[in-house]
Amino acid sequence: MTLLTSFAGLAFCRFLLGAFEAGLFPGVIYYMSLWYPKRVIEGLPTIILAIVLVFILPDSPEKAKFLTEEERSYAIRRLSADAGVAHDNSWSWGQVWSVFTDWKTYVYMVIYLSGTSALQGVTLFLPSIINGLGKWSKITSQLLTTPPYFAAFLGTLFLGWSSDKLLERAFHMVGNNLFTMAGFLILMFVDSSLVGVTYFGAIIVTIGVYANVAVKITWFTNNYGGLTRRAVASAAIVSVGTIGGAIGGQIYYDEPRYFGGNTIAISCMAAQTLCVVILRFVFMYENSRRERLTEEEKAAEIAKYGGVELAGDRHPDFRYTL
Repeated sequence: MTLLTSFAGLAFCRFLLGAFEAGLFPGVIYYMSLWYPKRVIEGLPTIILAIVLVFILPDSPEKAKFLTEEERSYAIRRLSADAGVAHDNSWSWGQVWSVFTDWKTYVYMVIYLSGTSALQGVTLFLPSIINGLGKWSKITSQLLTTPPYFAAFLGTLFLGWSSDKLLERAFHMVGNNLFTMAGFLILMFVDSSLVGVTYFGAIIVTIGVYANVAVKITWFTNNYGGLTRRAVASAAIVSVGTIGGAIGGQIYYDEPRYFGGNTIAISCMAAQTLCVVILRFVFMYENSRRERLTEEEKAAEIAKYGGVELAGDRHPDFRYTL
């Protein structure tokens, strides 16, 4: 890119960069889901071992040479028990296609896309937003982005911990999003002369758009049964959702207060919140419905989806994480 002299060449290389790195994030999400149950990931050992794992990272617990047979057996049993009827390691094109005929895939895409649009908008324009709040230099504006990002780091840790401890995703996202929208409203309607208040609004917004990422990713990996369905769903949802990066880069167009940009961002968060609430209550209804099924009705539903391997999380004995 440093050698290019035209926008067309730069745009083409940027497209190639995005295309070749596109598989990393969904791949990491999928890989993590192979190792950890729905409750609590211990982060510190992962950080310490990160460099070493580049060289020794196995494909799955079954192939992990550093585990003893007893440890390997325990890991497999634990994941099998956590996944329940949805524990399936097989692969078929039918399982791949089943992800794209599953309505919740598209709801999760909207959830991811709307959140990413707001997040990337804030990320790209936070220095400009802060610069518009007071009379300071561009360097000072950059420095003033540090407290919001540090607060977002703490907020992400807290929301992730609480969500894992309670094994609840949707209401955590709703609460976080309402908090975020309050921050946007401060930026939109509080007088710019109240620099401390508007800066606090910027901190709230930054916390909110970042803190819900871990929860929403965990939520959709929890609710796809079978390794193939989970892998394909992760790739599809993240691939569509990251289009929000392109959207977010365009929404903050009306400096210095960015009222229009903040209006679009808060609308994205509202749309995401609505989808989250709808999805949660649909899952709650579906879990309740499955509790009432007879054995004959369960067998009929399994057959409807082409057998146990294709049913995955649609198996009558699978319970969605709310």
